[in-house]
Amino acid sequence: IKGDTVVVGTANGINLSYDEGETWIKYNAQNSGITGNFIVDLTQGNDGTIFGVALSTQSSENKGLVVSNRNANGMLFWETQMEGTRLYNVYSGRGGHAFVSGENGFWYSVDGWNWVDMGNIQDVNGQLLLTEKIYCTYEDSFDELWVGTADGVARSTDLGLNWEIIRRVSNDKVEEDLTLSAYP
Repeated sequence: IKGDTVVVGTANGINLSYDEGETWIKYNAQNSGITGNFIVDLTQGNDGTIFGVALSTQSSENKGLVVSNRNANGMLFWETQMEGTRLYNVYSGRGGHAFVSGENGFWYSVDGWNWVDMGNIQDVNGQLLLTEKIYCTYEDSFDELWVGTADGVARSTDLGLNWEIIRRVSNDKVEEDLTLSAYP
């Protein structure tokens, strides 16, 4: 929700309201450029651009990233990026950049249209994350980038140039008070 705009992802597309939910416009694979109807994640950028992670609900659909755009007359339309890629999460940062994470890594964009593969995550000691699957990306209020995987989390203070890999963090006082662990 931003201002009066409400955006909802469902198993049948994206629903958009510009009047706090009084009226709705439905966008799905049958009536727009959305690749798949099952929208598993949504975010809205500072400029109003809507990013959605779409999965297919039937064989005629596909999966990928859907991005809203406006033509010269201000009409909203959708474009698909990374078509065929299994994605899990999309996040739009405060600086206008965005991150998308998925089955084969994660990507960064400064404009929402051109995406750079961020490659393997390796810390200063040469330790690697032992998976390509990135389930979640998030940029916190301290401008730290966090990446969540099945092999732990990674944190970067410089938008992914240098990393700290965290697999297990426990309370200093009592070992049983485990705060974070990548492994059970």
